[in-house]
Amino acid sequence: MSYLSLIYRQQGMCLSKRHLSWQEWQIIYPDYISSLDNWSCEDLTDFLQEEYPDLSPDAATQIAFALNNNTDYLLTFKKSSPRQELNL
Repeated sequence: MSYLSLIYRQQGMCLSKRHLSWQEWQIIYPDYISSLDNWSCEDLTDFLQEEYPDLSPDAATQIAFALNNNTDYLLTFKKSSPRQELNL
């Protein structure tokens, strides 16, 4: 089973296959806010679909892309979401 981390940054939210401490994330991303680590793809898909329905493409598609990438993946939205504007 694959697991991903969800990293909240001032720039937006990223998905990563890396599982690091918050201190390590801060070094990599100076705009780091918080992270949710070691989520199964199924649980992360459910969470993102519920909390961020304006993801485009949808959560499952972006998670699949992140799993097939060797870099962290910045989530994209249909339009600016209120949560994204507040940097939550």
